Amino acid sequence: KDTIAVAPIPKTFAQRKNTEQSRIEVNVKTINLKVYDNAIVDGDTVSILYNGKLLLSHKLLSEKGIEINLELNENQTRHEIVLFAENLGSIPPNTALVVITAGDKRYELFASASLEENAVLVFDYRPK
Repeated sequence: KDTIAVAPIPKTFAQRKNTEQSRIEVNVKTINLKVYDNAIVDGDTVSILYNGKLLLSHKLLSEKGIEINLELNENQTRHEIVLFAENLGSIPPNTALVVITAGDKRYELFASASLEENAVLVFDYRPK
């Protein structure tokens, strides 16, 4: 299992508006995310945060997908994934398709981030 080095959160992160773009309810603790460039692969780069902690920094979005396995903290209900656009690629804004697998459920969420706005995906954790 890869250990995640804690990198500093981008300075401009706090200057941007966080916009909730999707909200889903999940009832399992382990969630798998795959993040792809949406539509045309145009060089979009993102940093991804989970509940305020940087998971991945300056990752290029492609048709291959960036895979993240998340273990949700059972002591809280609301969980946030934030996509922070490091650039806008050649076709603004920075768009991503996020495929989420939670137990036997699969969701496709679209995220759009800009240099003014972070894309926020919210999970409401409600165990069975």
